[in-house]
Amino acid sequence: MARRALTENVVKLTRQAVTDARVEPGQGERTVWDAEVRGLGLRVRASGSKTWVIRPPRSGGRSKLFTFGTADTLSLAQARQGALSRLAQAQLGDDPHEVRKAARAAARATLGTLIKDYLPVAKARLKPRSYENVERALERQLVKLHERPASELTRSEIYKELV
Repeated sequence: MARRALTENVVKLTRQAVTDARVEPGQGERTVWDAEVRGLGLRVRASGSKTWVIRPPRSGGRSKLFTFGTADTLSLAQARQGALSRLAQAQLGDDPHEVRKAARAAARATLGTLIKDYLPVAKARLKPRSYENVERALERQLVKLHERPASELTRSEIYKELV
């Protein structure tokens, strides 16, 4: 895909323009770029779905689209506001794709996976008897919490299981 948008795909987006946006016959999708907020676009697919996208400035030659909502759930004003903040973050060096990946990874990190990662490190650092106590506490006493995302656990929940 070319870096520069075609002139017919750059328009001042309005509520009516968002509603009227369509793909040309034979096209699978089309991106209509906002003339007001540079980098904000509306991706329209042949199925009729419309999603808001941004194209952050290039960093090291990479230039990817980043989807952040649908036209059904975000108004044009909300999309512009969200695009401005995400584009500003990209200017400061944050890659929106990496930020999203890190958030998903943090959500997937359950207590059980963290324990499995921690125990080999603990075995190398602790005395044998201390390691046995730690292993027993983590593997047996906290077994009810192993499937829970670690970011959602509170100290009081952990305390209740240990006591």
